[in-house]
Amino acid sequence: MSARDAMLASVRRAVAHATPHPGAHASPAGDASFDAFAARLRSVGGEAHGPFAREAFAPAVASHARAWARGGRIVAEASAARIAGAPDFERAPEAGADPASFADVAVAI
Repeated sequence: MSARDAMLASVRRAVAHATPHPGAHASPAGDASFDAFAARLRSVGGEAHGPFAREAFAPAVASHARAWARGGRIVAEASAARIAGAPDFERAPEAGADPASFADVAVAI
């Protein structure tokens, strides 16, 4: 038997006894409550507001955006602007905008 044949035989023996991959590892179950989300967000320096009833959501988003902007420029993606119901929010262009044109944005939604 040549060295090549011996090497191939060794590989074939190893492959014949290989253990199959166990599959994807399932993510551990987590708490999906708003309180758990808010706590996790706070732990990394964020803040959470809500939960809001459907009818209170748009006014709350608009109010928080205006407060955070402190009179600065607020730009919203078209669908976000519709949801927020804030006609004074500037609409972000769908495509082709110069990234530098957003340098002075105080709040982006």
